[in-house]
Amino acid sequence: QEYALLGLALCRELCREDESVQARRNLLAAYSMLGDLCLMEGNICQAEKHYQENLAIARQLYEETKTIESRSDLAITCTRLGNIFLDEGNRERAKEHYLKSQELNREICRETGTAEARSNLAVSCNKLGDICKGEGDLSQAENYYLEALSLREKLYEEAGTVESRRNLFISCERLGDVSRSRGDLSRAKEFYLRNLGLCRQLYEETGTIKAKRDLSRACDRLGSIAVQEEDWDAWQEYGTRYADLCKEIFEETHTISDYSSLAAAY
Repeated sequence: QEYALLGLALCRELCREDESVQARRNLLAAYSMLGDLCLMEGNICQAEKHYQENLAIARQLYEETKTIESRSDLAITCTRLGNIFLDEGNRERAKEHYLKSQELNREICRETGTAEARSNLAVSCNKLGDICKGEGDLSQAENYYLEALSLREKLYEEAGTVESRRNLFISCERLGDVSRSRGDLSRAKEFYLRNLGLCRQLYEETGTIKAKRDLSRACDRLGSIAVQEEDWDAWQEYGTRYADLCKEIFEETHTISDYSSLAAAY
């Protein structure tokens, strides 16, 4: 953080001498870096201060230039502040920033249609879906998640990367969760089964702990559906696989959270 603070001081000094767009974009980047570092250290309050400084500069640049670049900078800052407010439990302010981010990302998508723009829009939709789900508005949450799913399906078809597959898995998982909360077990099962297929592919390709955790979550959700449907053969199949994965994960990590998952599985 010492070097980041030094970089910020230099950028401020340069901005006093040179108020060009590039000088202010450098200052914007310096505040972003400091905000990210504070967030990594768990200093949410300080991170918010840096992101608020970032937001003021990003708004000014966007109002002056109206470029795709300045619009993207503003959208990213809004998303970061939305994440901060959500972590603090302030859903109203989080939603306000996510809506602005979605609006900006949608404009960028219309103008450029790039994969990055569509991916950013999908993130905004997912964030808003999470907010609506937390507020109990499952219908609106589903709408946001479906838009994110549509975007991510096309991105996966185009790229077929590990990242695009995992993003698709996240959308399917969220839609399955919403469907289950609404009592539509058949639809939830449909999304979870698709989710399971994506998780298996991810695990076969990467073999990472993250992929194994994703696969365990998919099995756990299908096991829960099996219990609600009183399908005991399916419950045994998914429950056994979930327990085996939890055991494998704990043997690799030995963390308290993974031990808790293992205990719950048994």
